[in-house]
Amino acid sequence: MTQAVLERNTQIGGRELAEEILGNFGYETVCYQTLQRGMKIWFSKRHTGMLGYVESGRHWITAGGPIGSTGLVAEIAEEFECYARKQRRRVCYLCAEEHTTNPLTSRGRGKLIIGAIPIWNAARWPGMIRRHARLRYQLARARRQCADIMEISASHAAASENIRELIRQWMSRRRLMPLRFLADPFILSDAAAHRRIFTVSRRNGQLVGLLAASPVPARNGMFIEQIVRAPHAPNGMVELLIDHAMRTFAPYHRHITLGLVAGSQFACDRENPWWARVARYSAHRWGGWLYRFGSLEKFRAALQPEHWEPVYAVSDRSDLTPVDILRACGAMFRFPLFQFGHAKEMPGNWWPQLTSSGGTAFDVTTFS
Repeated sequence: MTQAVLERNTQIGGRELAEEILGNFGYETVCYQTLQRGMKIWFSKRHTGMLGYVESGRHWITAGGPIGSTGLVAEIAEEFECYARKQRRRVCYLCAEEHTTNPLTSRGRGKLIIGAIPIWNAARWPGMIRRHARLRYQLARARRQCADIMEISASHAAASENIRELIRQWMSRRRLMPLRFLADPFILSDAAAHRRIFTVSRRNGQLVGLLAASPVPARNGMFIEQIVRAPHAPNGMVELLIDHAMRTFAPYHRHITLGLVAGSQFACDRENPWWARVARYSAHRWGGWLYRFGSLEKFRAALQPEHWEPVYAVSDRSDLTPVDILRACGAMFRFPLFQFGHAKEMPGNWWPQLTSSGGTAFDVTTFS
């Protein structure tokens, strides 16, 4: 495909190509987050693979590892890193899973365990609920106060002022400013057709909760990436949304996850360097006032996942340094970190428009 054709068809061809690659090879939990706002999409020369990334200083921080056929993961990574070196940039693959980490590290790249993701088999969820009285109690309590859960379209969600207000209220209770890379709270749009969105209201019609999930196609799975809870929501509402999503997904999907728990105790970090182990301990020991590491892990563990899988950061060099991790954090956080009226920063456009960033025929497509 020539450069002229790519430039002329960026609005259609770029997104179609990205969605085709994701549909065929989207194995990692965060694969569809490559389409979030602010991400840049790079395609390999033969259009057999892609990567989504953001810039942080002189680093390119990617959303997971290369997306492509298993046998081509290392080749796609080398091509991307070669392109990055020409731009005088380093690469850090953030939230990569073993599927891509193993081919990458087999070529001498350094890795670091940053946490773990809990995994459920949706078909076994009802049986798990029957065995746990506490969860049944939480669900029964929420059902007494909530009406039926509804699945709505992405276009409906994007246009709903009630949902905007729900997210404003939710964000107003956060200690941190809204995160960006891989944790953007403003994910709803009529362009987000791949997402499945569920809402729950009280019996008086007041909206109190929302759940959004994205597919993990190559694992026949779903990633429950966001659960929004109103301050006045009844106890057990979050569990009720998860239960409904699990039962809805069960006939079609087996692999369900709630995403990364950073610094999880379920991910053995003995192979990590000393500074990473110290950072993990310090975050759990003294960082709870800012981000509740332990509470998040306890909540997900209480839902009885079948197992936990490690999640990695992988460097383009033989070792991964504190600078790489700081750049990855810089991609995720806005500064200053703390909230000062940030709930009013709800963007008018919840989803980016597809634009071209210019460059070579096989260069970058930006959703910004």
